[in-house]
Amino acid sequence: MFANRQVAAYVMLASLPFAEISVGHGISLVRYILILALITWFIGASVFESFTRLRLDRTDTKVIMWVVGSIASVAVFNFHNAPVLTQTYLNLVLVYYMASRVVASPRQARGAALAISVGVGVLALMTLTIPGLAGSVTASGGVLRQGPLGVSGAAGINRFAGWLAVGTLLPWIALDGRESRASTLVARGLSIASLVALVATASKAGLIAVGVGVLCWTALSPRGARIVRAVGASATLMAGWLLLPTGVHQRFSAFLQSNSLAYSRFAIWDAGLKMFLSHPFFGVGVGNFARFAPTYFPQGTPYEESQAAHNIVIGALAETGMVGILLLIVMVGSVLMEGIRMVRADRRVGSTGDAGGLHLLERGTAYARPTLGLVISYFVFLTVALSVDLERDRFFVVLAGLVHGLYRSRFRAAA
Repeated sequence: MFANRQVAAYVMLASLPFAEISVGHGISLVRYILILALITWFIGASVFESFTRLRLDRTDTKVIMWVVGSIASVAVFNFHNAPVLTQTYLNLVLVYYMASRVVASPRQARGAALAISVGVGVLALMTLTIPGLAGSVTASGGVLRQGPLGVSGAAGINRFAGWLAVGTLLPWIALDGRESRASTLVARGLSIASLVALVATASKAGLIAVGVGVLCWTALSPRGARIVRAVGASATLMAGWLLLPTGVHQRFSAFLQSNSLAYSRFAIWDAGLKMFLSHPFFGVGVGNFARFAPTYFPQGTPYEESQAAHNIVIGALAETGMVGILLLIVMVGSVLMEGIRMVRADRRVGSTGDAGGLHLLERGTAYARPTLGLVISYFVFLTVALSVDLERDRFFVVLAGLVHGLYRSRFRAAA
């Protein structure tokens, strides 16, 4: 059993999109038991194989500090929701740990990318093809937005769009058809379903994030002439924009306008900043944004009872103040710097052979694609998080864990 701990990790990664959908207390309980069992299997196998696998490094410590700070905020300012939110954050740190230890080689990194791509793509395909599985929300201007049943309205559909943006790009960047043609073909085929489902969500943030990911891929890919890649990316993005449905164009054109002030991103962000200025050090408490939001909207303005900050930075400022945003920036910044260092090393190896202290198999070719795919996917997800508060989304910590895990496996000083 312990020899197959990698299988448990891949199953967990592939099941993440389904685990985020709440469709009833019974299924939710089964979902949490399954995830807990997979994590326990993985960590138990790690202990059995080598105690050194459990050693925590500086990035692990930063993640734990962010989780501890968030739980402390819940305990002090939102005690009546403490059981649920504490469980959420403990789940996040366990999933992060599992993800950060599952990519100790290029093959395992490709396996992780494949698992995520297939999981997201299968859910997208099910949403598109199975009658009754897709729910819908009517946005301003009468635009219909679709997402899987069980997600909480527009906010859930926006989160779904974040996963779809990753599922659209990851198999094309991280996987190489020359190494595993069948699995790569399946993952890339499912990425088309992810893209179609993303368009169906009419998510501005998700579509912008895909564009950002394509541009990053164009700028950082070590293959082909840069001018050729730039022309190809520009043509692809232009064609994609022209082919988008009318409803999506309407949502983009109406971005600066809103029939209701409380549904305008700018009004929500303004309320969040005012909330932060009123509670600058520790914020109003994790999970309290919706409860305090009406105070900072003009009197009589309609608002959603589950109003979210629609921005991970403003949400952290409002709910956890300067202390919380510092912990978040330190954690995210650490992972991003590790990703940037790996990508720069891969590009340097291609021209000079200098690995910059990183362990590179076959002069960088083995690690280059999965590294670039996971780093760009993390950046794409953060781009979506600038319009949707995804701080407590499992994908947020899983992608961070995978990037850090790659760094651990490549940097000789790690573990």
